[in-house]
Amino acid sequence: MTARTDQFTLERTADRIEILDVLARYSRAIDRLDYNLIREVYHEDAVDNHGKDLTVEEFVFWVRERHKTISVSWHSFGNVLIDFAGPDLALVESYAQVVQCYPPEAKDALSQLVGDVEGNTTSGKVLLISGRSVDRFERRNNRWKIQRRTIVYESSIVVDMQPEPKGGPSWVRGRRDGDDFSFQELRALGICQ
Repeated sequence: MTARTDQFTLERTADRIEILDVLARYSRAIDRLDYNLIREVYHEDAVDNHGKDLTVEEFVFWVRERHKTISVSWHSFGNVLIDFAGPDLALVESYAQVVQCYPPEAKDALSQLVGDVEGNTTSGKVLLISGRSVDRFERRNNRWKIQRRTIVYESSIVVDMQPEPKGGPSWVRGRRDGDDFSFQELRALGICQ
């Protein structure tokens, strides 16, 4: 590991910001089911371990299949510790919480993670997972991306899904696709098509 004084130079601060941006884009990619963006945050030869080692394409397939019936997914990173091991290598430990809503038809997707769930089966379930992502980031071609991700499970809570709040007619609703409001705004500003 490099000396702590080398961890906070102006150049390292820029590296930290770029790594944090990759983490935020990962959350957007999973929660909006943007499979191309998932690919963009990983190096092509990266490995993701959400219980077993998967290539990037295997991971994209796993997300696509597992998330088909999940109505809401919300990934949030809290504390993010970044330690540089060299000019182009960093270990990034991110504390994470994930909230996902599983309507009754998503029972199989939920049981993949937590096994059979007791209780009300007509309302669906909400899953809260606490854990960490331990990532090796590498900079290649002047871009920081994930080279290896391992999910470290800490705890989970499953509760019955409550009726959705009605909200006013002007309340913007989240979507899990390219028509989400964030993508509409990106297109309106000419940031993406």
